[in-house]
Amino acid sequence: SIIRLSEYSEEEYLEGKYGTQAPNEYTKSLFYKFKNRILDTFSEVESKQKKKYVGFYSKKDGSAICTIEVVRTKLKLCYSTTKKEIVPVDSFVKDYSLKGHWGIGHYMSEITNESDIQKAMPLIEKVYSFKVK
Repeated sequence: SIIRLSEYSEEEYLEGKYGTQAPNEYTKSLFYKFKNRILDTFSEVESKQKKKYVGFYSKKDGSAICTIEVVRTKLKLCYSTTKKEIVPVDSFVKDYSLKGHWGIGHYMSEITNESDIQKAMPLIEKVYSFKVK
């Protein structure tokens, strides 16, 4: 029998096997760029595939740093904090605390291109610094 390290596979997730919308090719490549950027930037972070999103967690204590939900034409990035002072709400960051969403955390940005990734990285850094250092 096949032993799977994780209950869910990234490949199957990106194919829409878990009831999510399969992303188009551009969105898929954007996801890989973003994922690699996060893992390259934060050595203390690992990614885990969940049913509805990919989570990025501290290797030290397992706390979530951010999650990415991949949908057809965009990535929904959730900053894994409930503290408004860490991730200020503006035109790029929305407060999702009262709206339904799959990711972990109250604040979300939609990532549709590489400049959005650039904008998001310092915010992820703030969550990371608060939780890991």
